Amino acid sequence: MNNLPARLLAVLLLTGLLSGLLASCSSQTDPQQRLISFHQGEFLLKNQPQPPAFDNHWQAITLPDLWDYERPKAGGTGWYRFALKLNVPPNRLWGIYLPRLNRNVAVFINGALIGQNAPWGNTRTTSWNHPQYFNIPNGILRSGSNEILIRLTAEPHHRGRLLPFFTGPDSLLRPIYQQSYFWRITLTQVIAAFALTMGLSIGVIWLVRREADYGWFALGSLFWAGFTLWFFIKTAPMDIGLWMIVTNISGICMISSMWIFVGKHAAIDSRKTNQAIIGYCLVVAITLPLLPKSLQFDGLVVAYMLLFIPNLWLFSRFIKNWYHKRSVDNAIIFISILPIIILGTHDWLNLAFHLQQAYLLHYSAPFIFVLMGWALLRRFIQAINQSEKLKQELEVRVQQREDELKKAFETIHELEKKKALEQERERIMRDIHDGVGGQLVSALAILEHDRRQSPLLSDSLNLALDDLRLVIDTLAPDDATLDQQLGMFKYRYEPKLRQYGIELQWQLRCDVSVANFSPQQTLQLLRMIQEIFTNILKHAQASEIQVNIEHQNDRIAITIRDNGIGFSELENIRGRGIGNLKKRAAESGLEITFGNHSGGACVQILIPVCTTE
Repeated sequence: MNNLPARLLAVLLLTGLLSGLLASCSSQTDPQQRLISFHQGEFLLKNQPQPPAFDNHWQAITLPDLWDYERPKAGGTGWYRFALKLNVPPNRLWGIYLPRLNRNVAVFINGALIGQNAPWGNTRTTSWNHPQYFNIPNGILRSGSNEILIRLTAEPHHRGRLLPFFTGPDSLLRPIYQQSYFWRITLTQVIAAFALTMGLSIGVIWLVRREADYGWFALGSLFWAGFTLWFFIKTAPMDIGLWMIVTNISGICMISSMWIFVGKHAAIDSRKTNQAIIGYCLVVAITLPLLPKSLQFDGLVVAYMLLFIPNLWLFSRFIKNWYHKRSVDNAIIFISILPIIILGTHDWLNLAFHLQQAYLLHYSAPFIFVLMGWALLRRFIQAINQSEKLKQELEVRVQQREDELKKAFETIHELEKKKALEQERERIMRDIHDGVGGQLVSALAILEHDRRQSPLLSDSLNLALDDLRLVIDTLAPDDATLDQQLGMFKYRYEPKLRQYGIELQWQLRCDVSVANFSPQQTLQLLRMIQEIFTNILKHAQASEIQVNIEHQNDRIAITIRDNGIGFSELENIRGRGIGNLKKRAAESGLEITFGNHSGGACVQILIPVCTTE
């Protein structure tokens, strides 16, 4: 930032040079010496479409001829007459070039119409900024004296005017016209299109970000595009006076929007100032169309002048703020608004004092659009980069959290696995203790009581072996279903019961498949059946056991009956396994009931959740 003053000085010089270049290209000096310029002539105010006949009321005039100075409040049709003397008639195509006039024009040479910019009676043609060029057909001009008549039509209070014009060979005159047309019309159209594009583009950004400075810049750009229509539209879409007011109101709103944008972008605006500017624009938009046509131009001059008061105050605040905070953005803003101030002042003086210079404010658009657009784009890119940085940081944090959660889930999974293993170990130990352990203890007791009772010892050890097989079967990693496990149980226990003289009748009346019936539940069920059989052997004095497996109300019912003495004779039955059976049933989600029937005891086990496939 140490070289900032030198850069600003260079920008000021460049701005002045460009302003002078635009002024020189937009206003016309005498063309080449071989062209003929017209400054002296005669004027007749007569409202008729065809050239007037002989009339003694012609008045001598000198161009430029300004109607509001020379003939205030005059309107209608005026005729200009100029004399052109040629030694010899031209032998090539000639043209006539009118740099500036207002409004409708028709050119007659020697009584013949050679061109017009609008038909007679058209009240919506506005050609105040359009250079006019008409070819002169061969044979129209003759040697000696030639008469050029120009018909100019202007509404009262619309500043009818005619500036010096030129005639000469088309090859020399047309390039001058084309250059003027480019600077005044084509370039203005490009600026309007650029302003419209910039306004829509920044407007999209504003819709995304909802930041006020983007919105005001987009609004100012759109107003700018509307303002430039006054410079190149040839046929107004409405009354010409109203069209002038509408486009200039757009210009006032454009300047106001841009200054509010500058204030917000540089953080120097105030709510009251912005409200005052917006209120002023509303007042102007309502008041100007209601003014009499005779006061509309003066109203525009006053409206633009009053607009400079808050703008100058904002500009002074900006300079003060920039003096204390010399940032790149503030430098860009200063460089952007400087051409607006210089060219806007030039145009106001031109409008107020009839200087007849080219209007230049709209040519400052490239400065503010390029520089301000670059500043906003730079700011937008910085915001995107910051957002990307925050996004990356957030992704890192999220990844860290995911890793932490993953580790936590792994830890929880390990703990659950460890807990499951501990529970399974506890269950196996309990099963071995209750089953195999009990059998082995019984065998040891028999052996110690009487070593000669080897048959009883053999039976006890066989029971222990069967119990161990039962545990192994239910823990085997195969896909055995419940009915298959029950079938294996019957296969192992039926021969043993027969050895004790007990007949087993096993009836499986349905195909059984229980959803989510785990190996642990299967082991508990088989142990319950095993313990019921053991109690029958020890206490029931039965010779027959019936096992029925069937469906009852969406449940599997396993009913075990014997023909023994029944539960009524077993007063201490609670100490003989019933409590253990109820505990196993509760742990496995099963139901168990005890009772008697006409021929013995009856035990029923219900598996609540079952499906039949």
